[in-house]
Amino acid sequence: MLFEHSPIGTWKEDENGFLRVRANLLSAGVMVYGANELPDEYGSNGNFNINVPPEQVFDDDVMQSVEGMPVVADYHKWIDADDKSRGAYEIGSVAGSPRENGAYLEADLVIRDKDTINKIKSGELKDVSSGYRAKFDKRAGSYAGKSYAGEQRDIRFNHIALLPEGEGRGGRDIRILNSGSKVKSMEWKIVVNSSGQSFRMHPEDAPLYEADQKSHVENQATSASELEAVMSKVAELNAQIAELTGQKDEALGQLTEMKARIEELTNPANMQEAANKMAEEQKEAGEMLVNSGAEADKEKAMNSIQNLHGHGLRVQVVNSIRGVQKRDSLTKEQSESESYVSGLYSAMGDFVKAGTDTGKTVVGAPAVKVENANKEINDPLGFGSHAKFMNGES
Repeated sequence: MLFEHSPIGTWKEDENGFLRVRANLLSAGVMVYGANELPDEYGSNGNFNINVPPEQVFDDDVMQSVEGMPVVADYHKWIDADDKSRGAYEIGSVAGSPRENGAYLEADLVIRDKDTINKIKSGELKDVSSGYRAKFDKRAGSYAGKSYAGEQRDIRFNHIALLPEGEGRGGRDIRILNSGSKVKSMEWKIVVNSSGQSFRMHPEDAPLYEADQKSHVENQATSASELEAVMSKVAELNAQIAELTGQKDEALGQLTEMKARIEELTNPANMQEAANKMAEEQKEAGEMLVNSGAEADKEKAMNSIQNLHGHGLRVQVVNSIRGVQKRDSLTKEQSESESYVSGLYSAMGDFVKAGTDTGKTVVGAPAVKVENANKEINDPLGFGSHAKFMNGES
């Protein structure tokens, strides 16, 4: 059996004289357990960090298991339907459904016993402990910067107990303990967190909190000089928060613009226009590949450029036609130049179209004779070959 411990929260008396108490019943996060609180595979000695994941704390079945559970006073045992003695201790119940409050599972308790109501008002009863069952998965991990050796899951509540101050295991706002735990009430420490808030903490938890939160831990007799150091640290952190807030606002501005661009690109009309343009590009490219002899037929040509468009499509077509012309593929530098590739593609399209209009295929040789010259020059686009073809030369 597990118990979740916290101080009693705000309370209000209704017209019937009943007391409605607000309490945190369970907390998400990594907490320290003694080996005697855990399954046998953890051994019999030492302490272990165990994580209670938020998705388990706020699971619908977990929250539903709290509804209507009995509230007892000075009775820290498991309750079932056959428990004849619970009538002497049951003094109320959980009212309505619990709710998520930050890292805590919060609920209202309705107290209907007059003696218990008076003890709450007088401060004799100050602590709340939630009794529940849970399964443990022994696996290592990290949550909020703190490593752990296992996780809780399948939490099911049994009762909520009201206890005198210190009866439950002290520590953070919420603490889980086993009914057989030997950890007793000890002298409290005062902890000041990074926001300058102070609260009581069990001494064995103070070093862990200091390491994780880089907080200042002090006794109740904290000196004025130590308090000044804490306030200086708070001012430094506030300055960091202001800077981070500015960075966050800048990022939000960028995100807003990106979202607008995405919405524009995914507009149905724009998407249809882009799809039509891509289809036209592919149709033109397919005809160029077939008419240039780079591909055997239209279907094969279309398969070779499937899903390509724009610059990538033009690079593929240019390299295919250059292959038929027995010339090297474009270099990396040439392929990356959209202007260069666009010029090649346009010229090749014109030559292929000219050849199609006369019923002949225009491919061209890699080198041609230049009139009135005694040397050969490189003819990468097939200008000379096209001229021969148009003049009826072989």
